[in-house]
Amino acid sequence: MTGATALSPLDARIRIDKLPAAGCQFRMVATPQQLTEIATIAKVTKVLGLSAFMQVSQENGGVRVTGRLEADVVQPCVVTLDPVLQKISEPLNRFFSSAPDIHADAGAGSENFIDLENDDLPDFFDGSELDLSAYIVETLGLSIELYPRAPGAEMSVEQRGDDPDSLSAFSALRALRSEK
Repeated sequence: MTGATALSPLDARIRIDKLPAAGCQFRMVATPQQLTEIATIAKVTKVLGLSAFMQVSQENGGVRVTGRLEADVVQPCVVTLDPVLQKISEPLNRFFSSAPDIHADAGAGSENFIDLENDDLPDFFDGSELDLSAYIVETLGLSIELYPRAPGAEMSVEQRGDDPDSLSAFSALRALRSEK
């Protein structure tokens, strides 16, 4: 995730050069037009609400963003196609680092150490402004239930498709044996 993104309908930008040493709190609430655009991006029927409360602070030469994302998403049930409301409440915790200088002369024998065991690999940004829009939309997208079901929705045998017994390898062998 680098810089501003043209794909995100949100505007959640932080000026890093103006960030106080103690950090700052930031609240983003999506407008109705933004909710419509986010629903299209997320491929859901509707996003009824989206807000993010974030604490932004400087850490180890980068920026740490923590907080919580809250959203209400409506999408069709995979069984009945009735609308299903999903309330989303996800923690936010990401580390952003300024982009490395690719033109810097590393010099002979120098090493760059990247801890691949670390769960918190940084995202990079350029300039003095950090756009959190893509991070918020990404977190929402990863939180949406892939196969929502309305309460009590059950698939009938016809909806499920073939009988599981007839699909087993043993049933195919049994059919071969009965042909002889």
